[in-house]
Amino acid sequence: LYGFEWILWLIGVVVVTDVAGYFAGRLVGGPKFWPRVSPKKTWAGTTAGWLGAALVGAAFGAWGGLIVPGGGIVLLSVLLSVASQMGDIAESALKR
Repeated sequence: LYGFEWILWLIGVVVVTDVAGYFAGRLVGGPKFWPRVSPKKTWAGTTAGWLGAALVGAAFGAWGGLIVPGGGIVLLSVLLSVASQMGDIAESALKR
């Protein structure tokens, strides 16, 4: 049921979320997401991470053959992206 394609999707969503967020945050900047906990994370980076995750989900849904009932691979990708970012925020909170 959950094979190699799902593992690639999982890694792809998390990596693209992080990379897209980093570059968008650096290029666009803007208001901070949660300055007390993660002073460098911006809303632009957060949003770019969600969009990147949605694109990964759409690509895996179209070409990777990953099927989620109701066609929700894109939504599932964005939710995983949010969880990934919250994990990053929790890690930052522990550092502070």
